Amino acid sequence: MTIQAKPLEPEHFIPYGTVGQALRPSGTRVEAAWFGEQSDHGRPLNLAYAGKAETPAPLRIGHLERHRLSAQLFVPVDLSRFLVVVCPSLAHGGPDLSRLAAFVARSQQAVCYGKGVWHAPMHLLDRPGSYMAARNCHSMRDDLELFELPEALEIAVPCDEP
Repeated sequence: MTIQAKPLEPEHFIPYGTVGQALRPSGTRVEAAWFGEQSDHGRPLNLAYAGKAETPAPLRIGHLERHRLSAQLFVPVDLSRFLVVVCPSLAHGGPDLSRLAAFVARSQQAVCYGKGVWHAPMHLLDRPGSYMAARNCHSMRDDLELFELPEALEIAVPCDEP
């Protein structure tokens, strides 16, 4: 199966979570409630700083992950573009593969996956980089579910973004 990645726009990402946008004008500040849901499970906010190599083409995704108890926020620190692959959960909890979506996020965008949203791990598109990740957990393995895709997902990514 191949799906076409498109530019990440906040209004198109609403079913999966939220997108933050860094503002260009200096001196401008925006307050955002990234973790809209309150932690009802007693897990602390866990912040992680991560560096990652660029994902070589062709982009293939073999599994999805989700966190049933917490939203998960990714904030670029030193990135170019990065890939966001998501789908909602079915009633029984598995991923709704018929509703898979792929987006290309820009360096000034932060992404917060909603609680229980299936998503691919972080894939950097143009060069190695670093980012911050935050969610409510005791460790990065706490509240992690993996789903092996029956067939690798190939992502078609445009070469240039405006």
